[in-house]
Amino acid sequence: MPHAFFCGGAGPESIVEINFKNKEKGLSIDQRVKIRGTFKLNADDIEHFNYRIVDAQIYK
Repeated sequence: MPHAFFCGGAGPESIVEINFKNKEKGLSIDQRVKIRGTFKLNADDIEHFNYRIVDAQIYK
């Protein structure tokens, strides 16, 4: 999606923040990959999205 998620009327609950365990190289915008990681709910830290996947790794 080349536009911001909220332009289509969606809210912050419609996106997930992904933090990779290791720096991933070669990924491009809108590229689809499968990942594994730990899903976390964020209720307190306004610097991050509501839903996060931390320690993510690309699943092949």
